[in-house]
Amino acid sequence: MNPITTTPTQQRHFRVPFSGDIQGLRALAVLLVVFFHAGYGNVNGGFVGVDVFFVISGYLIGGILFDSVYTSTPQNRYKALVTFWARRVRRLLPQALLVILVTYFLAIMYTPVDFLEDVKKDALASLFYVANYAFSFSAQDYFMLDRPQSPFLHFWSLSIEEQFYIGFPIILLGFSFLRLRLRTIIITLGALSVVSLVSGIFKSQTQQTVVFYQTEFRVWELSAGVILAAIAPKIRSRFQQSFASQFLLYLSLTAILLSGLFMREFDGFPAPLALIPTSATITALICLAAGSSSLLLSNPVAQWIGDRSYAFYLWHWPVLYFGPTLVPGSSFQIEFCLLALLVLTIVSFSFIENPIRNSQKFARFNGRTLILAFGSMLLSIWVISQATALSKVRQTISEEMVASYNDQRKILPESYADDCHLNNEYEPIKDCLYGPKNADHTIWLFGDSHAAQWLPVFNSAASNINMETDQSLNIRAVTKSSCPSVDIPIWHKGYKSNYISCEAWKTSVLEQIKMTPINQRPIIVLTNDTDYLGWITADNMIVTDPSLATNIYQTGLQSMIKKLTELNVRVVLVGDTPKAYDGYWDCILADGKTCDRTKRSALAHMAWQEKTARNLGVDYIDLNQALCPSATCPVIIDNIMVYRDSTHISVPMILTLTDLLEFEIRELLDVNAN
Repeated sequence: MNPITTTPTQQRHFRVPFSGDIQGLRALAVLLVVFFHAGYGNVNGGFVGVDVFFVISGYLIGGILFDSVYTSTPQNRYKALVTFWARRVRRLLPQALLVILVTYFLAIMYTPVDFLEDVKKDALASLFYVANYAFSFSAQDYFMLDRPQSPFLHFWSLSIEEQFYIGFPIILLGFSFLRLRLRTIIITLGALSVVSLVSGIFKSQTQQTVVFYQTEFRVWELSAGVILAAIAPKIRSRFQQSFASQFLLYLSLTAILLSGLFMREFDGFPAPLALIPTSATITALICLAAGSSSLLLSNPVAQWIGDRSYAFYLWHWPVLYFGPTLVPGSSFQIEFCLLALLVLTIVSFSFIENPIRNSQKFARFNGRTLILAFGSMLLSIWVISQATALSKVRQTISEEMVASYNDQRKILPESYADDCHLNNEYEPIKDCLYGPKNADHTIWLFGDSHAAQWLPVFNSAASNINMETDQSLNIRAVTKSSCPSVDIPIWHKGYKSNYISCEAWKTSVLEQIKMTPINQRPIIVLTNDTDYLGWITADNMIVTDPSLATNIYQTGLQSMIKKLTELNVRVVLVGDTPKAYDGYWDCILADGKTCDRTKRSALAHMAWQEKTARNLGVDYIDLNQALCPSATCPVIIDNIMVYRDSTHISVPMILTLTDLLEFEIRELLDVNAN
């Protein structure tokens, strides 16, 4: 191609014609993200919807900028740039400011006081579209967080897009003044994309969070869309809709859907696994440019959602974040949240986004639009700073309730008072039997403190069975502090040495089972804390990678189950319990509201357990349906403290599970009431 000239005959039309199918593709992307964050419909990889958005943004904005900047006369390029930015501001900023301010006011009322300073920083970072770097520098894992999630977490992707809207036009302006050929620009962008992707692949091996959030490791997805926009005119002029393009369109949409359903956040995302949804989106856009269409994208519902996809995305996370708190205890929490999201989307799109974007009054004053936008951002900073003082008016709980909750937290299972829960020093296995000595059935609770926490409810269920049936049952506590019943060595973080007494104790448990007559061998219930990150070693090194630690732990559990089944005992695996935030008690004291976690995050550490039990053919008991009755795992249920600390269930709460456990044990032993 010749260097840029200003004659109309040499100008190419890069702007992408309006396509309902592209709006449908936006709808697909936003629904994947919303359902993923809602934990709705098992959309486990819905986070790939953001990758679809990145490619679409690069494609559409690239076409606009090539038309308005690349092909403009030198004297019109600055004007074209200001016009582009003003249009972006009119569409994006008003709703973003509204969501940021509403979200921050809700955070003041409903987030832990000690978390407010972090939330304020996140609000300001979102306001200036640098939230992705803020989350990267604070090491806030998008998928599994040890602290309360930020109500502004979704602004990480909006920040990347806004940085693209500011940076790429300037780069393209430089290309145009250098009079670079289009081919040279495409090659340059392609080279930058390769560098971005490859560096992300190498960086993700040690700093996956950095690669996930930071723009330089994500720009290849946006650049792919820009490159496609540059060659789109040739696609439209040389290719027509055909069976092959129609087939490729459906194939690419299938790849996006399958990625949304089955992609996992393990090592390799976003680099290189994001290549799958990104390549699929590029393929879909190529097919659409060639004239293909799909009912999945062009139907009226997809069109309607696609038109409102920005509002949907902006509101979805605050609604899902605060919804469970505002509508506590309902079995339809997620449905209420999705309905609220729909209403907020309709209202903000109809009364804010559309009127301001299409306003002819604003359109005539692009420079003033930018000045007004900057002033609005400064005003928002002042509002956020002043609003922080409102946190002081939050309701506090009564001293009586504090005392009640605190008393509940102090109650320990009976094995602690009986010296049956062994400490970290070496101690031989003890004969800690609860119930009739010569019972028809014996269950051993074998594991760490998470096994010990179940003793009260097992005893309670056994007592009911003994009274109501003609068969008897006793429970034996075989538990040791920080010593999970898995076949792997443990590094003791407190002692900073190998946990030798733990290995010796597990060996003695297996030896005692061997010495028990076969017809008297117990049912072994395995239940442990499944999060031993920092306690697991491999090749004499402490494992710090969560995925590797989980894999090693899972292998150790499988090995222990096989050893036990070889001893002709029946093994039952009880699912681990949900985890609270470390600061849950301070949160309750601060505002009298529970600091509930989403079920997805509270149970993330044990998502693989049931599959392991099923693969090995052992029984599995999961009582978390009562501890997490809806989309969240509450800290308080019916004025009962769920936790005695962030990882252990309180005795009063665990006793409320007696009926559920009794049912499971009756099924296990095949005993019925007299």
